[in-house]
Formats: sequence, C-alpha cells, structure tokens
Amino acid sequence: MSDSPQLARPRGVETATSVAVASDGRILVVDGCNNRVAIFDEEGVLTTTLPGTSDKPFAFCEDEEEGLAFGGIDLDGRGIVYIVDPGNDRVVSFNANGQFLRAWGSSGDGDGQFLDPIDVAVGTTTILVSDS
Repeated sequence: MSDSPQLARPRGVETATSVAVASDGRILVVDGCNNRVAIFDEEGVLTTTLPGTSDKPFAFCEDEEEGLAFGGIDLDGRGIVYIVDPGNDRVVSFNANGQFLRAWGSSGDGDGQFLDPIDVAVGTTTILVSDS
C-alpha cells in the first residue's frame, strides 16, 4: 500500500491545463474545455470562476471532443493572476479579488503579438509567455 497522496480531479473541472496556488491557499485551475478559470478554497471547494472579460470569454478549448485544451496561469507576489488565453492570443490579468485589470496581445508575429500562447511565468520584474 502506498503512502502517496491521491490526486482527484476537482468537481466540475473538465480539462485542467494549468494550476497555480495563491499564498492564501486558493487553488486556481485553468478549466480548459469549460473555458474558464475555476477557483477553489484550500479545502477544494469551488468558490468562484473567471469566464474571461466582458467583451471576450476565454477560449482555452481547441477540440472539445478530444478534450484538447491549452492555457497557463501564474501569480505574482501581490496575488495578481496572469492567464494565457490562447484562443484569443492574449494575456489577461485579474487582481486577487477576481477584478479584471488588463488584457494585452493580439494575433500575429510582431511585438506584443502571439500566434498561439501556451503558458505564462511571472517573475519579480518580468512576465514570460511561451508562444508557438
């Protein structure tokens, strides 16, 4: 018998593509084929979701039938959440309370543009986005 913890898919999450844990214990999951970010408390109870912005919902799901989805998430030291939204070729940020802060990026291969962003990593002074 193994002493390893058992991992379970959070209730209501279709395709988890990325996970981040906030300093207060909240667990943020990019829920790919539901095209949202699901936020759970430290006990694993779903507390809220982020569907995207008012003008553009998130577009993480590439192929719903196959369950193929992409999207990354990370937090900075202040609790600001950065989400890569590949279907809209952008990065979106929200504060720790889930309020939209800003979105940037567009489709293309120029400065500030993305062809298919997949993940994000946030440092103290830099935001890095992996793009195909």
